[in-house]
Amino acid sequence: MKINFSLGKEWGELKKFEKLSDDERSIVFYAENRASMNHFRLLINHLTEIMNLTICYATSVKDDPIFSTANKNIHPFYVGDGTARTKFFLTLKAKILIMDMPDLETFHIKRSKMHNVHYIYIFHSMFSVHSYLRKGAIDNFDTIFCVGEHHEKEIRETERVYGLKQKNLLQYGFGRLDKLLKEREDLKGNKTDEKLIIIAPSYGEKNLLEICGEKLIEILLKENFKVLLRPHYRILDDSTKLINSIKGKFAKNENFIFEEGVIPSESFHNSKCLISDWSGISFEYAFVFEKPVIFIDVP
Repeated sequence: MKINFSLGKEWGELKKFEKLSDDERSIVFYAENRASMNHFRLLINHLTEIMNLTICYATSVKDDPIFSTANKNIHPFYVGDGTARTKFFLTLKAKILIMDMPDLETFHIKRSKMHNVHYIYIFHSMFSVHSYLRKGAIDNFDTIFCVGEHHEKEIRETERVYGLKQKNLLQYGFGRLDKLLKEREDLKGNKTDEKLIIIAPSYGEKNLLEICGEKLIEILLKENFKVLLRPHYRILDDSTKLINSIKGKFAKNENFIFEEGVIPSESFHNSKCLISDWSGISFEYAFVFEKPVIFIDVP
């Protein structure tokens, strides 16, 4: 079932959410983008299918696949990315809010000013906290689901240095990695394509795609490699001119694949290597599929 949202529809969705009983909206997930589900999926499955609990899934993605779910324990709501979302956060009434978007209280996304909500942060990367997040990015969460011991040590040291209140730290792991490991087992025996190379840049002013993306794609295609390009979702929003240029230049080449969503496990399995700058996807690729990653150093 495909749902089309008209302008202002998010306000109607917000009213529907607010009419739910306290039990129905006790546990809330917030998804900033499509990739969020990669990090929520195993937890949501456990809560709704194993424990038979009801959860709410608030998303800023209009065509989020969650709206097609057959899971009756999931109540999805579209809150947009404007003032309706701001109000959603400011007036939220729930026991728990789980999100993979950092910088709570730093910009326009705030803790509820009306109710005592417990905020949980799930990492969307295995990287060290200080290597890719802003200072204070996770300071205003109550509980952190750490990928491993490195996150716990870094957070505790940050709390000590800045005199912060200690948060609840749980060594949770990395759900995306678990999912990929399972899918890798399912793909065993499948033939690989030695000509497929994945380019997965991160975002920022001087990312790989901005600096040499077009030239790199051109060189690889001329050498008869297949190229799968998956830009970071923020590049899609921030660099539309560059994205349109790349599509216009290579879209007709049968060896070029432009991927806007999550890279399918089949593509990981079939590929020869991955090229990146500092994207966290490099860890997933190397640890799960045990294939080479080529890093291009950027400023």
